[in-house]
Amino acid sequence: MPLTRLQARDRYIEDSIAQFLGRNLVVAYNAEVATGAYPQALTVVKGKPDDPSVSANPPTIAIATLTSTNKDDFVEVGSNVKWRFKNIVFYCYPAILTTGEPSQEANLLLQSYMKDALGTYAIKILDYSNNSFSPTNILYCSDVMYIDRVIDPMERNDKNANAITRHRFDMHLTVKYAVVESTAT
Repeated sequence: MPLTRLQARDRYIEDSIAQFLGRNLVVAYNAEVATGAYPQALTVVKGKPDDPSVSANPPTIAIATLTSTNKDDFVEVGSNVKWRFKNIVFYCYPAILTTGEPSQEANLLLQSYMKDALGTYAIKILDYSNNSFSPTNILYCSDVMYIDRVIDPMERNDKNANAITRHRFDMHLTVKYAVVESTAT
């Protein structure tokens, strides 16, 4: 069943992706590194690299929406259901060692977890439109967003003097989800 326009709001889609990463990546990552050389807990935030809070306390995954290059298309001729596309970029800041230097091992581990999490075909969408939804009663829409395309990690700033950004990598994700649009008048 397609989403209503209320269920498909941009904020809800971004929240759903952040919550998906929390369920499928953060918990497992934090459990693995808890006793290692870089035991800092991974967090997921919304924002871009120019926001100081994004890179202030690595490891961090920042989520930002990019302008979609895909054209929203109706599912079929005469339908009022349209596929919407959303491009998401993840700015990933791996852990920093106690020496103050970035950890290449933490970089590779975070890349692996990102690839594993985004290796699925669909992401559940939080149903904020349901009056029963609450932080302790998380409800999902009956439809999901489908992963249309994932671009593998792209290393950034390898020669940057700032240790926090030296091993940052970015990943891109395109999702699509069906939405009931208004009918023709």
